[in-house]
This record gives sequence, C-alpha cells and structure tokens, in this order.
Amino acid sequence: MNEYYIFDDILNKDDLTILQEYFVKNQNKLEWFYFEKVVTNKNNVKKFYTSPAAIDAKIGSGFIIPILNEYIKIDKDILSIIDDIIKIVQEKINKKFDYTLRTKINLTTPQIFSEKDIEEAIHTDRHIEHISFVFYINTNDGCTILYEKDKKTIIEKIHCLENRVLVFDGLIPHAGIPSTNDNKCVINCNLIEKRKNTKLI
Repeated sequence: MNEYYIFDDILNKDDLTILQEYFVKNQNKLEWFYFEKVVTNKNNVKKFYTSPAAIDAKIGSGFIIPILNEYIKIDKDILSIIDDIIKIVQEKINKKFDYTLRTKINLTTPQIFSEKDIEEAIHTDRHIEHISFVFYINTNDGCTILYEKDKKTIIEKIHCLENRVLVFDGLIPHAGIPSTNDNKCVINCNLIEKRKNTKLI
C-alpha cells in the first residue's frame, strides 16, 4: 500500500461527541504519559500526570494514553468506538487487518514548530510493512505532513478536521505538527494487513 487516503465524517455525531468529551473537554481528569520529545526520544516518560494543564509543556512535547495498557483503564464505550473506527477504515480501503501493533491517543498543547522542529518530527512509526491511520478528534490549525522517502519533498499536508481519518502506508515518512491555537487530539493506530508474513522488529 504505497498510497494514502483521507475520509471525512466517518463517525456519527454522538460517537464523535463522546470522544471529544472524554479526551478533549475532560482531558484533565485522565492520566497521561508526558514526553518531552514525543518523536525523537520515545523512552523519556516523565511520570503519570492527571492533568496536562499542570505541565509547562516544551516545544516538541506531548501527552500519550496507550490503549489497552495494563496501567490505564479506558471506558468500554471509548474502546468500542475505537474498534468501530478500525472497522470503518478496513471497509473504506477494502483491506482486513490481522492485528494491531499499537493504538494510542496523542495530545499536544498549543506550540509553534520551527523548521528544525519539523525536521526532527519526521519519522515512521515502525520499520516493517504496516498501515497507519490518524483519526482527528478535534478541529484545530495543526496538521499531518506526508513526505517522500527523502524526508524533504512533501507529498501532502493534511489539516486537522474533526471526524477525519488519514490512512497511509506506514513506511511513508510523516510528521505530526501541533496546533498553535488549540489542543490537538488524535487517535494513532498501526496495523498489520491480513495475510502479511511480517516479523516484528
């Protein structure tokens, strides 16, 4: 799958509102992992924070809730909606998934990226064949940028629009750019396509 897809309005309004209430409006009631460098140093977990508002976030930092993590309990209704998103993605791209490598919620507070910050943010989530998707929970002026293999040539800049999902070949270099005017909250998922004989590394 050397391509990408953008689909809008994939959830019904009620389910979207549930996600927004849970992860955006009530974010300070949840427990998040805080990373000073979300992309370039993924092992720098500071601690659990019950409130992102209590952290003076640095440029390039962000908050993460891993789904199906033994230390964090997620409401079953939320898990059901995330499962529905995965099913909708399968239907939209006419592919089936064997299993999920990772699903997480990403939250970044308002910040302004320099060109250097953008360069440092370019990455792939895994180094094996997989499909990634980003579901945008809320609308803001952040974006996701897809790049050619040279990590310099932009394929497309996808704006954060609520209820939008970006599905792409997981080996496409990309960068998640925070919003400057609001918190940016997305669901990020990495999946293995059915009947792919891929070894995890």
